[in-house]
Amino acid sequence: MCSSDLFNVTEYTIKPWYIQMQMPIEYLPLNEFYCVRANYTIETPTSLSVYNYANIDEVNGDITGGELCAVIKDKAEPSKLSVGPCPLPKLFYGPYWVVLAGPDSYDYEYALISGGQPTIDTGNGCKTGEGVNNSGLWIISRTQVAPQSQVEMVLNAAADMGDRKSVV
Repeated sequence: MCSSDLFNVTEYTIKPWYIQMQMPIEYLPLNEFYCVRANYTIETPTSLSVYNYANIDEVNGDITGGELCAVIKDKAEPSKLSVGPCPLPKLFYGPYWVVLAGPDSYDYEYALISGGQPTIDTGNGCKTGEGVNNSGLWIISRTQVAPQSQVEMVLNAAADMGDRKSVV
């Protein structure tokens, strides 16, 4: 498993990611959890473009998503991205942290993403908020349907970090 301090931006952006589980939040309601995919493209050493895709209400339902922009604010912590709609000033982008990626930094098959630092005590660990920024938790995979053992492994890692119960 690769920790975020060894994060390889090139490997992370090389192929699409498919959401296996995610936390419902304001801008990602449950009815938009169908066929969710994200593609990342390196634009500069500190900026990425992100294209998100999802279906509404069902597989092959209406399409939602679109382009976002991401920036690496601190080159020493490239796994801590700030993401937002491209027209917004970067100051208003929200945190999108790759807290786990693996199995190693040259072969990412799965990742755990947190919408910033979890700060809300659930009595069984902490979680992020549910609004626009500082919210969300995602388990993503390179395959459309990840092996259950892989999802469980990432769930267990999230539990060890204190945020397993946030994803559905």
